[in-house]
Amino acid sequence: MQRAASMPGTTTPRSIPCRGTSWSEPKARSRYLASLVAKHAKPDAVVFEIGCNVGMNLKALWDAGFRNLVGLELNPHAVEKFKVFYPEMAQSTTRVMVGSVEDTIPSFCDRQFDVVFTVRTLAHIHKESDWVMAEIARIAKDLLITIEVEEPQDWKHFSRNYQEIFERFGFRQVERPEAPAIPKMGLQTVVRVLRRPS
Repeated sequence: MQRAASMPGTTTPRSIPCRGTSWSEPKARSRYLASLVAKHAKPDAVVFEIGCNVGMNLKALWDAGFRNLVGLELNPHAVEKFKVFYPEMAQSTTRVMVGSVEDTIPSFCDRQFDVVFTVRTLAHIHKESDWVMAEIARIAKDLLITIEVEEPQDWKHFSRNYQEIFERFGFRQVERPEAPAIPKMGLQTVVRVLRRPS
């Protein structure tokens, strides 16, 4: 299968800081994501992040009371850091897998996850892998949240309108909040909350 051009977290081991650095504490962007999930889903929801890096967003969800957490990350070094940064989560029911979205997502069951979310990840997926969007919709039972740059300004990222894409697969956009003015969010970031009609 065609692999993505890149995914967040495709850094070298040296570029991932050690325990005790600011990387291990959820930042404003992660806390914002957790508040958005909490607004639309119950704490017992099964939540899946595509491109979870060292797990900062998952940690913010954990801190907000979510316990059924699953992450997928391309970079094995980032997943090792997840285990170092968040040992309580790593030894719990939280599961973080190593792999590309193209190779991994077909193995999931239909509507396996109550919530599927991405944060600045989907723009890294090459246009040749657009079929992945249908798979994301297939595995999401109730909710999709995308926090993405939809019109990137460089050649290595790919433009998409995620409302248009996921509404083709039966979801409906229920919220389009303005991206908050917090670090690493950026003015070009588009936040979308889409729900599968019951």
